[in-house]
Amino acid sequence: MAAIWAALPRTAVSTYGRCRICGELIALAGVLLELHLAKVATKYGVTRRHTPPGLTLLNAALKRGGIYDGEVWRFIQRLGALGQACVYASTHEPTVDELRVR
Repeated sequence: MAAIWAALPRTAVSTYGRCRICGELIALAGVLLELHLAKVATKYGVTRRHTPPGLTLLNAALKRGGIYDGEVWRFIQRLGALGQACVYASTHEPTVDELRVR
């Protein structure tokens, strides 16, 4: 799944200059990431306060539970922001530079 996220800014997004074109794929990848994080939380017994927890809440719970460090947490936050920018872009279409995964 990380390959999907990493490939988008370099291929479809940079080719067309806008994220809206691949918004459905990014939304799907976001759902898959959320499902994966829920499985990781269950596997390691990380308690979740909300049912169903969203990507941000799962990410925070896994960091708080010591499953991964701040660097991974920031990367997942960035992926979530990327998905939000593509799916819910109302004021302007995200540019390629805004979408680059660093």
